[in-house]
Amino acid sequence: MPDADRPLVQIEHHDEIALLLVDNPPVNALSPGVPEAIISSLAALNQDETVKAIVLAGAGRTFMAGADIREFQRDPSDDYLEHLCRCTLAVEDSTKPVVMAIHGTAFGAGLETALAGHYRVMAAAAQLGQPEIKLGLIPGAGGTQRLPRLAGVEKALEMCAFGEPILARDAQAHGIVDLVLDGDLLHGAIGFAREVAGRASATPLLKTRHRRARTDNAGIWDNWLAKARSRLPAQTAPIAAIRAIAAATQLTFSEGMARERELFLECWRSAQSKALVYLFFAQRAAAKLPEPAAVAQPAGAHHTSDEPRIIVPPSAAVELTPDSVICVDHTATGTNTNFMEIVCGAAAGADRVRNSMDWARRRGKSVVVVHGFVGRRLMQRYHQELARLGISEEQAQRALTSASISQASTSDERNQSATVHELMSALGEEGQRMVQEGLVSRASDIDVIWTLGYGFPAWRGGPMFMQGFC
Repeated sequence: MPDADRPLVQIEHHDEIALLLVDNPPVNALSPGVPEAIISSLAALNQDETVKAIVLAGAGRTFMAGADIREFQRDPSDDYLEHLCRCTLAVEDSTKPVVMAIHGTAFGAGLETALAGHYRVMAAAAQLGQPEIKLGLIPGAGGTQRLPRLAGVEKALEMCAFGEPILARDAQAHGIVDLVLDGDLLHGAIGFAREVAGRASATPLLKTRHRRARTDNAGIWDNWLAKARSRLPAQTAPIAAIRAIAAATQLTFSEGMARERELFLECWRSAQSKALVYLFFAQRAAAKLPEPAAVAQPAGAHHTSDEPRIIVPPSAAVELTPDSVICVDHTATGTNTNFMEIVCGAAAGADRVRNSMDWARRRGKSVVVVHGFVGRRLMQRYHQELARLGISEEQAQRALTSASISQASTSDERNQSATVHELMSALGEEGQRMVQEGLVSRASDIDVIWTLGYGFPAWRGGPMFMQGFC
């Protein structure tokens, strides 16, 4: 937890260079208070005649990893977004050069803040990204407007519509950063700031928003809309991101920002974003050792991380003994996932469960700890419901990946919506029984298993979420 007595932004002076360090552990999220602290610090430094240039960096292990995702659980409001946008403008409108020193990650609003700087230097191992679509959102603090002005339209579309991070050399090749540093980042950034401070009097500072975003490819928008609908079917945020970037090429910066905000708020209000934000926190909760696993062990018992464990696919029929831990590997489900259920018996001690979780994570697996074969039971109920409805898995999958229930208009869409409702009702009922039986610690664990383990569309949230059981 942040120290209440420690400022969120610290100022250090290195001769004529001021270093602003954002200090909001653990990942320097742009939580309420941080944008305001950056704004006030910049205002003070712009009034300080001894300061010739400013370096903005993150304390600890990363730059600014993004916005405070807890804010996205609240009702849509312009207030938080307004503070983020005011922060980027304060950076861009600084009368003294602002050099962004990026290490670790600059994601989401962290990258949007960095884009507003006059220069950017980056550690060789750092990453940049606009991953908002993974929460059913788009960049809302100028990312869709400034990124195409620096990186070009195609790169901006790739980063905003699909949300995958890029590495430092790629960022430099596309004009997002000016310099990649292999050595000490802050030392290099301060040296770079001294260099650009000497140019400032002879060369006016170029603001990112004053650059042009343009494309000569008349078919680019239809091509990217088709690509997004194919790669991320039925998801609305990628389409909104493409439309926001189109606005950057067709409107003035201020008009483009207004369009971005409109699209962002539409996404924020959407059922898809609510589901994805819910799952984000559900996965965080599932990653923790649950209380029921913390069972006292018999005197003298000791388990090590090298202890043998049983690893089975979800369909395997094995016996769960009181002190056993069984790793159910969902790679076999064919959903391109790296996910395991850690199924523990009632007498399995906390250290044994923890060792199994650590073992799975070292192999790149996400995990949920359960006290019975939850995934297998969900799948059995799912197949029973398919048989009752008289439909195939392929028909069910088409219904599950179609547009949201509220958008059903044609007869076929209404049939698909009815199918989704019946399937989720059945799974929700089964999930409720497993919660009551103590097989899971949280109802949301069931949704994590169903989405990560069986490929259920994350933008629907899962059966427990859809049935209002979470």
